[in-house]
Amino acid sequence: MTGGRKTPISSHPEGEGPTSRTESPPPAGEEWNRVFEMVVRDFSEEVKAEIEAEIEAMVNSKMAEALAPLQLVLDGGQKRLEEGKKRLEELQKVAAERSQQVGVLERKVAGLAVTQAQLEAQVEDQEHRSRQQNLRIVGLPEGIEGRDPTKYVAQMLGSLVGRESFPNPPEIDTAHRSYRPKPKAGNQPRAIIAKMHRYQDLERILIWARQSNNCSWEGNKIRIYQDIGAHLVKRRAKFNTAKAALYKNGARCEMLYPATLWVTYQGRDHFFKVPAEADKFVAEHSWKSGGKGSDETPAERD
Repeated sequence: MTGGRKTPISSHPEGEGPTSRTESPPPAGEEWNRVFEMVVRDFSEEVKAEIEAEIEAMVNSKMAEALAPLQLVLDGGQKRLEEGKKRLEELQKVAAERSQQVGVLERKVAGLAVTQAQLEAQVEDQEHRSRQQNLRIVGLPEGIEGRDPTKYVAQMLGSLVGRESFPNPPEIDTAHRSYRPKPKAGNQPRAIIAKMHRYQDLERILIWARQSNNCSWEGNKIRIYQDIGAHLVKRRAKFNTAKAALYKNGARCEMLYPATLWVTYQGRDHFFKVPAEADKFVAEHSWKSGGKGSDETPAERD
């Protein structure tokens, strides 16, 4: 130690001499400010990113918590929607099957309706045919026929029509009052239904009945008709308007079985199965009639 001054100890390892080092002078002025701004900016961006990440995570967490109940509702709604869609598809399938079944049933019902109409027509035809030889006698008091109405009616018809047509009383299969409750005293008596054994006898009686304006028996005014069903009576009644006009113009009108209007006008025959056709004929021809029609005696042709 000399002169009180310590010699500096080299920090370099042995074998190595001191190295010359040039240190940068500290930045100053604008350069220092630029460096500082860069450091602050980098730090700010890092902090900003961290803050944004934390905020985003917090917001997402809060939103997840807030939306969790709604998500459950949406999930439940989605499930019900899928179930409803499935149910709707099943209903559509069932509806298609039912529609096919309904179509089949409609065709069957239509066929049955046709069959029913045919059967009803057959039954009605059989009923009318079973009555073709029946007479309906209206106006005889209750009980006048006694205990044997068949014999009583046969003798009455033979006497009324005359021996020219019936040398012997006409043969009758059966005779009875119409099937309805017996009326009280003073009310209109029930008609007597008589089934003739021969259709020719029925025709003779009906011709005589139409020619006799005032027919009476034992002081009772009576009327004799062919017995037909109520349905057929309604069908024939639809021709009444045309028949009245035709009679007025001198035409001869008769009903053929079951409900066909036979018109003889100015020597020509016309047949109408529909009332509208008869009405049309009246409208076209009745005004042309200037005189009487055929002088032929009407005859029952049913």
